[in-house]
Amino acid sequence: MDTPIDFPTSIGWKQWEGSIKKLSNELYDGSLNKMKMFIKKLKYRATATGWTSICEVNGKSIFDEYGKISIEEGIDSDKKYYMLESNGTLKEMRDAQLSQQMLACIRSSISDK
Repeated sequence: MDTPIDFPTSIGWKQWEGSIKKLSNELYDGSLNKMKMFIKKLKYRATATGWTSICEVNGKSIFDEYGKISIEEGIDSDKKYYMLESNGTLKEMRDAQLSQQMLACIRSSISDK
């Protein structure tokens, strides 16, 4: 399903709010010893919210093979989230919205200290 989510609707807004909540009460501090748990929680949220379509880059899982994915591969993969319409307008696809949700979730789940 590639239909963009209509966020101004009640269902769309509930989907947005549910997906961007922080992963746990304890914010991730960026430490290596807590990274595996953070990734595990994020992977669970990805499954629960339907983000799985954006969790692979060139067949590599962002949760299990993140060290094997180059920045260039990530950028190239993300380009498919947008489509240029015949009138020259750039249309945002559903995966772009899912990517924004995941980013908002990550931002709400990490400590800025």
